Amino acid sequence: MASRFDVGTAVMTDGRLLAHSEVHRTDAESRALVPFAGRIVPAGKLFLHSDYPGSYDSRYFGPAPAPASGVLGLAVPVLTFEP
Repeated sequence: MASRFDVGTAVMTDGRLLAHSEVHRTDAESRALVPFAGRIVPAGKLFLHSDYPGSYDSRYFGPAPAPASGVLGLAVPVLTFEP
């Protein structure tokens, strides 16, 4: 089933607020970030989201191609640091 994502000051999915989805106007080095406008995510694409505040994810670049083999599971941080 297709989902609609709207990106404003945060991300809404099918009219519900996505937790930890605040949209930033600049990155850590004050470079402008242009948020993705949002739309229905088409078949064969995924909306990628991380709850890490500095994540450069689909909030900014839009849906990403889904692998032909499908999604294997949830990504788990291996190495993290606080800047």
